[in-house]
Amino acid sequence: MGLNATLATAGRSLEVFSAGVQVAGQNIANASTPGYIREELQLEAAPPYRAGNLIFGTGVLAAGVQQQIDLFLETRLHTATSNLEASRARESIFQQLEGELRELGEQDLSTSLNRFLGALQDLTNQPELAVNRQLVIAAGRQLAADIVALRSQIDALREQQTLKVDLLVAEANELVDEIARLNPQIVQLEAAGLRDSDAGALRTQRYIALNRLSEIIPIRFVERPDGSVEVFSGSDFLILGGTVQHLETTTGVDRGVLVQTVQLSRTNS
Repeated sequence: MGLNATLATAGRSLEVFSAGVQVAGQNIANASTPGYIREELQLEAAPPYRAGNLIFGTGVLAAGVQQQIDLFLETRLHTATSNLEASRARESIFQQLEGELRELGEQDLSTSLNRFLGALQDLTNQPELAVNRQLVIAAGRQLAADIVALRSQIDALREQQTLKVDLLVAEANELVDEIARLNPQIVQLEAAGLRDSDAGALRTQRYIALNRLSEIIPIRFVERPDGSVEVFSGSDFLILGGTVQHLETTTGVDRGVLVQTVQLSRTNS
């Protein structure tokens, strides 16, 4: 191996070492960044060359920078996140209902009903007493008032959930648009760079958006060879190629309360 070849090999090694330090520094700097995915420098042996009967290596090459992520586990994580958030939403609603029903105290509907039934029993046993008739009327009025008040409180809870649905649908559509916007940027950046390099920061933004979207609706995503992702919810698509499908709400009336039904803009599912 000649001196020039040796110096070239040493120069490439220093470049690779410098790139490795830069990638490590990126990982350290973002150690506390929410959603950041650790990156790793991919190395490969440089092409050898022949000198007479001898074949010499020429050192190492930096093949690219890749994020260390398991796409299969990421998909399972999104499914688990969707199930967890759905359970939390149901738990929150049940806790609010429990608070309105007040079944653990003496201001609940069953207590009012028992008082009314007790007044009726007293009237049955002693119908000749006027006070018993008055107590039945008073207990009946109180029971009716309690039923109306409880119905009003539960309707108010339903209206709060309708408002929450509107806000979540708007946020989900913003996330879908963000993912669709990042897709071509990632494809363009990775196509112009090293063949195995990931567009780290943009991919991290996209993963954060996917994670948040999975907290609102159940999703799964498929990464294409060019680096873009297609996003599905159930058997319907949210992002497919360059086509985007948003969530829409339609308003209806159920027992006197405005309620929202969520459907997809293109398939109407």
